[in-house]
Order: sequence, then structure tokens, then C-alpha cells
Amino acid sequence: EDVLDLDAGRQFVEQSPSRAATVRCNTYHFGRAVLVGDAAHSSGGASGQGCNAALQDAASLTDELLAVASSSSSGGGHWEEALLAYSRRRVPEGHALLDLSLGPSEEAGPLRKALYGVSTFVGTVLSRFGIGAPPLQTQATTTMTPFAEMRRERDVYFGEFPSAEAFDEEITALAAETPARQPVEA
Repeated sequence: EDVLDLDAGRQFVEQSPSRAATVRCNTYHFGRAVLVGDAAHSSGGASGQGCNAALQDAASLTDELLAVASSSSSGGGHWEEALLAYSRRRVPEGHALLDLSLGPSEEAGPLRKALYGVSTFVGTVLSRFGIGAPPLQTQATTTMTPFAEMRRERDVYFGEFPSAEAFDEEITALAAETPARQPVEA
């Protein structure tokens, strides 16, 4: 027999609405610290892609660390290079995911926002009849298309998404500002 706890029900009904937080970082590493998943790029749950993106981050970080470790003749590699490569690879994806999750920002203007809304609605309706591309959520969930590519395909609604080179330049500049690592004494 199911029993409704009236106190729990009352607390739920009286609860103040909250707003999910979003996070957009310009680099996913600083020194030896690394950010993955929602710590680096939280979309507030709007797209349902948080777990997928976190797993992609973890796989990418692993790939970069292994690549540097295997390319070093001494076997140790330079972890700084791996972390920089990880940021270069994943920051554009995190930025794109946040954009795609939230839709065009206020900076895009009302016309672009309206066009995006109409396009999304029409695309969703047509896709139910097998016409056109699947909705964005379906594409993000069922394809291996990078989020940055999906976002660039929607520049007309959002405004121009930075190039991979622009992201690389910004991340490299941020990495150059990182204080030099002090050796640890034994």
C-alpha cells in the first residue's frame, strides 16, 4: 500500500523554485588541476548531455595523457602538454554544449531567438513524419557529431562560434599565464 507522507508533500509544494547553475570555463586545467564534466561546463541539465559530456571529457583526458606518456622516451612524458591538449580539445565542446542547451543568448537579438524557436518547432514537427534532420536533442544523443560542429551549423541563430584556432590561441595564452611549477622537495 502506498502511503503519502503529508509533510513531505507539503514541503514539496511550498518549496521555492530554484534555477540550475551554468558553468563556462575558458580552460579546463590550471597547473596540475583538471576540470571535467559539470565542473568545466554545466548546462544546468537543460540538454540532458551532462553525463555524456563528462564521459567524453574523461576519455579525452585519458587519451591525451596516454599519448604524452607513450611519446616520451623516458616514459614519463610532459603532463603539461597533455593537459593543454585536453583543454584545447574539450573547451570548444563545452562552450558549444552550453550554447545548444540554452539556445541563443540575449546578445543574439530577438529576431534570431524567434527564428531559432520557429526553426526548432518546425524541425521537430517535420522530423515526426520522417522529413528533415532529427531534433537537436536526438542528434546530440544518438550521433558522434561534435557539439562544436552542431553549434557552428546554427550560427545563423546564435551568431558566429569561435574557430578551433581562436580557442587554441585563448587557451594557450591562459596556459602561459600559469605560474611555473615549483619542484617538490623530498
